[in-house]
Amino acid sequence: MIRNILFVEKDCKIRETVFKILRENDYKITCSDRTKPFGNLLEECAPDLVIADIRGERESGFEILRHLKGIHPPIPVILIVRKHYDETVLRAIKLGVFDFLVEPLRKDDILQTIKRAEYLYQSQRLKSEYPNLVKNMSVQIAFSSDEFQLEEIQKVFQDILLDYSKISADDFLNIWLGVEEALLNALEHGNLELKSQWKDELSDGSEFSKFEEIRKNRLADPKFSSRKITMDVLVDNGNLEITIEDEGPGFEKPCIGQEANHRVYGRGLSIIDNIMDSIKFNKKGNRIRMQKAFVVRKPNIQ
Repeated sequence: MIRNILFVEKDCKIRETVFKILRENDYKITCSDRTKPFGNLLEECAPDLVIADIRGERESGFEILRHLKGIHPPIPVILIVRKHYDETVLRAIKLGVFDFLVEPLRKDDILQTIKRAEYLYQSQRLKSEYPNLVKNMSVQIAFSSDEFQLEEIQKVFQDILLDYSKISADDFLNIWLGVEEALLNALEHGNLELKSQWKDELSDGSEFSKFEEIRKNRLADPKFSSRKITMDVLVDNGNLEITIEDEGPGFEKPCIGQEANHRVYGRGLSIIDNIMDSIKFNKKGNRIRMQKAFVVRKPNIQ
């Protein structure tokens, strides 16, 4: 269970805000402004989770990721990023980041992201002593737009891959980031027909922007909310194939890696492209097939 959190952030106001949110939710939190070496902080507070910003070079989120890489049991790292930071996000993924929080920070986003990390790492630690049970499987997950709960989908996906296949924890985290982006694309740009550019044009950084209002209204409209999303997962020894399909009108096949101006709404496909070994879209543009070879986790032998 995640109870002890290390928060590394230079901005005093952000530190105070996050400290208050986490203390109110019974987390023990140690805050640092990055003046003390991370190695010393790690020894002093023995965190279950690290949240850090990425600004600056010394003891930034990137340095923390490098420091923690290979530590067992793994300590999840959540990075705080600004909008439009495509290159930063991709760099962090390669270093093994668990997830991101996008400024301006919101209470619900912070708590939900921590909860996802808690579920994943609790399960991983409990099962780390046991060999995996199967080498291949095929599973389909289906749900309507108004049933879309990312946290619940992650739990099911984790049960399929992390608990019952031979995938390593590091590969699972990486793959989930790509799957998460594909699912959000299927919901928002597919079933709900929300245009990508609206996120920039209609979002003002507030808790409830015009974009969020349109999203909420469409989730309440049966025309959009009843549309299904299906996710087919095929595991074949060390190879993974994930197909996600929505019931939206589809869109023109995107040019991967060349989204205009590196905007937030273009970040998703860049992330997927950098994580997966291959990506294919159907002609209509409402189905994406992603393939990834993963590292087989070896059972512990006493």
